[in-house]
Amino acid sequence: MLGALDKDLLVGIAVLGNRFIGENQGQLQLAFLHVSSGYRRQGVAAHLLSEVCRLATERGASQLYISATESESAVGFYLSQGAKLAEKVDKELYALEPEDIHLTLDL
Repeated sequence: MLGALDKDLLVGIAVLGNRFIGENQGQLQLAFLHVSSGYRRQGVAAHLLSEVCRLATERGASQLYISATESESAVGFYLSQGAKLAEKVDKELYALEPEDIHLTLDL
């Protein structure tokens, strides 16, 4: 889990999943990413995502699996960071959040 702070205020959080998923077991899940509304569009989410990618790479992952809310802003953010629609949807994660948009990000 990573946090972004503005002095003593937690303004963003990202959580990297702890188990490998996918057919080749090369994916780690971005389990959670949130930035407080007053801090959005300032690079906080991009910085958190970059750090999650770095940690995932250190753990041996080749891709990040992202299950994003279907909002235009969330999906647009991930696409702008290089993610693409998942070619194969993780069945377990899809069952938990069937409304989400499932993406992958090559590391």
